[in-house]
Amino acid sequence: LEKDRIATKEKAEQERLEKDRIAAEEKDKHERLEKDRIAAKEKAEQERLEKDHIATEEKAKQERLKKAMAVAEEKAEQEKLEKDRVAAGEKAEQENLKKEQIAAEEKAEQERLEKTRIAAEEKVKQDRLEEERERLVAEEAARAEAAKQAAQERLEEERERLVTEEAARAE
Repeated sequence: LEKDRIATKEKAEQERLEKDRIAAEEKDKHERLEKDRIAAKEKAEQERLEKDHIATEEKAKQERLKKAMAVAEEKAEQEKLEKDRVAAGEKAEQENLKKEQIAAEEKAEQERLEKTRIAAEEKVKQDRLEEERERLVAEEAARAEAAKQAAQERLEEERERLVTEEAARAE
């Protein structure tokens, strides 16, 4: 009876250990599937964002992000297999730094584009001012020439009048 009791107890312990192992495998499988689903969802969202961008520079930036995501996904897969909480924390820090770097690059690009736009607007404004100045100078020169011509004509008329009066007095 004692042997049977011990054998029954050992069998029950073995069955419990087997159930625990199966439950742990199921849990790991579920977590892996959930991570894969999240990764697939993130990848689909990234592709949608990539299609939304029109400008060539933005598209090139998205391709760089896509490559960075592929590297990050490979790194995440290795860390998942290792199941190392510290490594996962380091990964999160690396991803934050990468996001900050990408954000800084995007900000720098936006600032460069804004400076280029402002410079172009300034050039257009300067060109317009130069054209207006040239137009005003040409108008002023035309007015001065017209005034000179009118003065010469008045002087000529006065001279002819004086000559006529002088001739009439002499007559």
